[in-house]
Amino acid sequence: MKNPKGSQNIGDRFCKWLATIYSIWYVRTIIVPLALVIPPALITTLYTNESLKTFLRVNFPDFFNFIAPIGHENVVLFNLFVLIYPAIFVAIGAWIAQKAESNGLSVSGLLALLASLDQVVGVKNTRFEILTTNNTLTKETAFEVITNPRLQIEEIIRAICDFFNATRNAKSKPLIRVTLAVMKGKKVVDIPVFFPTDEPIRSTTASLSQPHSAIVVAATTRKMVLISDISKELKKPESKRKFVNTGNDVDNTGSIICYPIQTRSGVPYVVSIHCEEPSYFKDEFKDLYEHSLQRFALRMSVEHSLLTMKEKLCG
Repeated sequence: MKNPKGSQNIGDRFCKWLATIYSIWYVRTIIVPLALVIPPALITTLYTNESLKTFLRVNFPDFFNFIAPIGHENVVLFNLFVLIYPAIFVAIGAWIAQKAESNGLSVSGLLALLASLDQVVGVKNTRFEILTTNNTLTKETAFEVITNPRLQIEEIIRAICDFFNATRNAKSKPLIRVTLAVMKGKKVVDIPVFFPTDEPIRSTTASLSQPHSAIVVAATTRKMVLISDISKELKKPESKRKFVNTGNDVDNTGSIICYPIQTRSGVPYVVSIHCEEPSYFKDEFKDLYEHSLQRFALRMSVEHSLLTMKEKLCG
């Protein structure tokens, strides 16, 4: 399993650096407010205060002779600058903050990943502990009674949902939905599991089985599909799309990841993670999403093998 790569561009790294500088208390509370106030105040004072004009004319004649004609010739521009400078300053600050904000995995995100994986093991451990007190178990019946791969697969999907919710944007807290598609070749045959449980998938299995469906593309290519902005994807020619028009605004907007669960015999499942916020999942973090989902995929593959064995041995 490959480790995730940092793939932020120079601009994003520069914005992160600026955000780090801004987090220093004296920059945030002294330098930035002064930078916001001083330029407009200086310009206003320079062209309205006669005492300052006289002082500059006497003590700094070269500077005054340079700046005075500029002010007289561009009065409207200078007035506009005084009015719009604060708004531009604030807008640039907000843009830097947005660029610096990351959907990558922080320390708290790593802890959330571990907690989600422990949650899956914990459910199985609890079931095993209860069954150890079952005195009716025999070596012939133990495997059938103890193993419950369908339940474990459901718990893994729940854990994926919990993980992405735990690492989502703390400010907006967009809705994130996780579904499990059961595949048979290039067709979606069932959507048996979804979280939250009050957010069922709205599309039919027939529409999701179309060749340009994100789920089918993930299954056939055996590669994760990431669509950062679904509404933009739907504007592409149909032959180049990786998303099916669902006919409803909820599913036709936002971001989506479709991840294939691979086994030696094929791709029995595709997990899809949908966020209602456009551009929430970013291409620059694709390796990171894939690396995180590989942890869950390994456990899904084990449970699928157990399910196959149980169906063959126990009927």
